[in-house]
Amino acid sequence: MKLLSDPPPKRGAEDILFNYLNPEEPRNYNDLARRIQKRFEELESEKSKRRDRRSVRPLTNLMQE
Repeated sequence: MKLLSDPPPKRGAEDILFNYLNPEEPRNYNDLARRIQKRFEELESEKSKRRDRRSVRPLTNLMQE
């Protein structure tokens, strides 16, 4: 495998404010972002609950005679 002769490009991420033409549009995007975040948190919570249940061993020999 050969190395590239050119160095990798420099990329930067920056947050910029965007002026929407329609005042309703940013509200729609913000609502969508909130719903996505809420669903992500719900799924993470469900995943941790499943993980907790798997770590619990079933009780055995409860009815000892």
